[in-house]
Amino acid sequence: AGYGLESKELLIHAAPLFVMGAILFVWVFVALREGRAMFEKQQWQLNASLVTKSSVIVAFAAVGALGAFVAQLCDSSLADARRWGMHVVYSDCLPQAVFALLLASAMVVWR
Repeated sequence: AGYGLESKELLIHAAPLFVMGAILFVWVFVALREGRAMFEKQQWQLNASLVTKSSVIVAFAAVGALGAFVAQLCDSSLADARRWGMHVVYSDCLPQAVFALLLASAMVVWR
């Protein structure tokens, strides 16, 4: 017997999280773009370059977060109690791996 939500319920519960995440990524990306324009206007090329690289990391973060989000939504282990051991992969391991990769990328860019 499974305890998973129906597809419609799942989408209804996930929609606010998806919308807030999308708003956050757009806000950060726009702020970085405006910062880059300001640095280029003042001819601070090194700062503009770092902001450009940070924008690329934000774009990869958006893709990574979306991938982790979709993987959690498609987690079939919730519907089947026998597969509950795999739930940790979707709920914890995948998002943490994406975060670690993005953090390492940011550390390389900003060193």
